[in-house]
Amino acid sequence: MNNIFTKRFFAWVSIVLFTCLIALGAEYYVLKVTSDKIQQSSEKATLNSSVLTFSQMFIDKVIKADKEVDFDTRLQLENAVRNTKDEEILSKWKAFIDAKTEIEAQSRVKDLLSVLISKIKI
Repeated sequence: MNNIFTKRFFAWVSIVLFTCLIALGAEYYVLKVTSDKIQQSSEKATLNSSVLTFSQMFIDKVIKADKEVDFDTRLQLENAVRNTKDEEILSKWKAFIDAKTEIEAQSRVKDLLSVLISKIKI
């Protein structure tokens, strides 16, 4: 009689533990998916913030400038564009910097602004 009770007890304990394991696995999966979504949202917000910061600075200090941009401003812009950590934005920035004529620079500004706007995600 004691042997049958022990077998049933262990069978029920095994079923309960297996059910708990499945529930914990499901909960882990849900938390992992939620964590991944939060991480993606955080990365998107960080990129948006850095792109908007650079865009605002670029518009205020370059496009609206009445005179030639000084070295300190160029350094601030360079740091701001690097903070975006985006290769496409950085390549458009370098193309703008390397422009030889005013017409070429204007064309590169359009390309840069287009890329900046396309990088902002909602």
